[in-house]
This record gives sequence, C-alpha cells and structure tokens, in this order.
Amino acid sequence: MMTHLRQVDEADRTVILMQVENESGLMGSVRDYSPESNKLFNGPVPASLVTALKKKPGTWTEVFGSRLAEETFTAYYLSSFINEIAKAGKQVYPLATYVNAWEGGEDTADAFDSFDRAGESYPAAGRYPTCSTCGRLRRRTSTSFRPTPPCSPSSTSA
Repeated sequence: MMTHLRQVDEADRTVILMQVENESGLMGSVRDYSPESNKLFNGPVPASLVTALKKKPGTWTEVFGSRLAEETFTAYYLSSFINEIAKAGKQVYPLATYVNAWEGGEDTADAFDSFDRAGESYPAAGRYPTCSTCGRLRRRTSTSFRPTPPCSPSSTSA
C-alpha cells in the first residue's frame, strides 16, 4: 500500500499522515494461549519494558499482578507488532503515522474493576486511557507511530 501511495502522492504530497491501526486489540480473549505465547507469558518481562515503566524485573504476573498481566502482555506484543508495520511503511514512504484506540479501562471512571473484562467488554490491549498501564506501555514502545487517544470531551491529551 505504501508503495502505491508513494507512486500516486509523492509529487504533490497531499497525504500528510497514515493511520496504521484502528482500535487494535483482541475480542473474545485477553491474550493468545498458543504454546509460544504461553512460554513468553511465563517468562520474564522484556528488560527494556521493565526499565521504561520503572518496574522490578519478573514474570508478567509478578510485575503487573494477576489483574493486568495478561492484558499488558498482549498490549506489549501488539504494540511492538504495530510498530514494526509502521517502521516498514516509513521505509517505503516516510509519512507521519499514528494509531487510535478504544477509550476506558484501568484508572478511569468507567467502573473497570466492577465489570470491564479484557477481550469481552472491550478489546484486550486496545484501550488507551492516558494514565493506564497499557497507555503508558504504548507510549514507551511505539517509536515508529504515535498512539493517539480518542477524540472525545472526556479524554485528556497524552
């Protein structure tokens, strides 16, 4: 797509921004439970993430607790995947890139602890409240795209 866009747009530069993903996340499950995913989940959180979030090293459950471990795991790997897509696209046609995400979740006023279930009532790893664990994670792992909070009167800017 970026090759085609470059071919038709490069002379006039009318396209100024590329949305890499739209409200990414998983519905129906909080994370992938394949053998490879289970091995990664039961192993240590990547050192770069632990350092960026100023956490103590450990497994995903040790670092993030049982309530947020699986969703944070999904957010990390999903964000890393989206970052690689954005990076590859920029190598073909260097446009600014961004993603947007689902609103609500941990540390917001939407009753997260009462009824929100990742993968059921919202896309697992897809929410982006500016103060949540997933939001902080995306801001620190997205070097090739800008995670953008949704535009609504209730959201705050990152």
